[in-house]
Amino acid sequence: MDKIVKMKTSALLLDRYDDKANMLRESVRAAGFMGPVLSLSDDAFLPDDVMSIYHYFIRHDLQNFPGGKARYFNQVDIPEFWYIKGDNSGAKIYDMDKVRGEIFYADFNPAQRRLVKRVDWFSENGVKQYSDYYDKYGVLYGRMICDAQGNDNQMSWFDLNGREIIIENKVTNDIILNRQGKTYIFHRKTDFVIYLLKIVEEFTNIEFTDIWYNSLSHPFFVSVEWQGERENGDVLFWQEGPRQSIPGNMRIILEGNTKTSRILVQNRESYEGLIHAKASTEYVKPLGFIYNYQKKNTAGSDVLICTNSDQIEHIDDIAKKYTDKHFHICAVTEMSQKLLDIGKLDNVSLYPSVSMAMVQELFNKCDYYLDINYGGQILDAVKTAYLYEQLIIGIEITVHNRQYIAPDHIFVNWKDMCAFLDQVFVKGDLKDELCAQKNKAMDESVKTYKKILFYS
Repeated sequence: MDKIVKMKTSALLLDRYDDKANMLRESVRAAGFMGPVLSLSDDAFLPDDVMSIYHYFIRHDLQNFPGGKARYFNQVDIPEFWYIKGDNSGAKIYDMDKVRGEIFYADFNPAQRRLVKRVDWFSENGVKQYSDYYDKYGVLYGRMICDAQGNDNQMSWFDLNGREIIIENKVTNDIILNRQGKTYIFHRKTDFVIYLLKIVEEFTNIEFTDIWYNSLSHPFFVSVEWQGERENGDVLFWQEGPRQSIPGNMRIILEGNTKTSRILVQNRESYEGLIHAKASTEYVKPLGFIYNYQKKNTAGSDVLICTNSDQIEHIDDIAKKYTDKHFHICAVTEMSQKLLDIGKLDNVSLYPSVSMAMVQELFNKCDYYLDINYGGQILDAVKTAYLYEQLIIGIEITVHNRQYIAPDHIFVNWKDMCAFLDQVFVKGDLKDELCAQKNKAMDESVKTYKKILFYS
């Protein structure tokens, strides 16, 4: 019988699946990485090619998993005579006039609003008793039991038949796994992850070599303790913001006492801070992201603003100054009379309670984004504008996401901003400005990623 030849590959371990983790996953996939991507947190709304270490045992062990759709907020099961009231930010469950539950939405995709991720249930006295967790198929997969003060105490994960597969004590951090008639006890999450990696190796044609990871917490500990044979050495993708000093676990790497051979820093200010702190350039290198741009900028005449506030820095003066430009202002809520009055200008269009189809149309249509609205950011607008290759301009007091805005495109006040717009609009060529914007966001090519990660 021929010996099965296993495919050698790295494993990418993500401490939690946030926006930066997602951009890293998209980048390595674009560069040709075919290995598994594992999230060490409990998240039931992950992309299909990302696996939660918990959900592997309650879902991936199954054959022919019955797919479904995530639950809309009013599809949560509640007792008779109770009712649910919700909006775009969340929902609450009422018994008469008393709040007995709170519904939290999945935020993985703004186009899918009001989908249930978690429901907290309260006693009559308003103390949280437990939380129910739902996945992207609408299945109740987990429950967090709270102590008498409403603090998280013990989390359980269920299979499709409601059987308890995993129990995690949030006080001691012990993890109990019930699998195939056996019970396994792990006193550290690190041991649980290593067990999972061995299971995946055993039942697939994969052999893990290098460990790629994005945190100096549990993923780093797994890298230290994983006994697999290395090919190029492990890689830390450092995604944290700037610090005054080098973190302790990173110092261990820099001293050459681990299996990590490279630290790839994905924030420009963080990289500069580490170099300033005397981190070795032999280990530490800058590496941004491969961005999936949705269109090309044509230097057209359409300008976009996304806001849920009627406080937009001198928008009436700006619109009156540039009558040859058309300003599109959208919100996911209704608009105040103040904005409705501004909408009477011939070159201003308003989109209250905007649909997601119209949002996409506006990002496609516009070539400029003004980050000049007060209050919170909606629709992840600055990043989305970046991906649609809009030139993003803002002012210091309102700017929301500096990662995607060139420093020279952020101004002290609206008049200085307009002085810049005067030049840009007359020039009609945004190549240099877009280049500066992409440089700030650490835009990388597929070629660069392949060279750094695969030495090819």
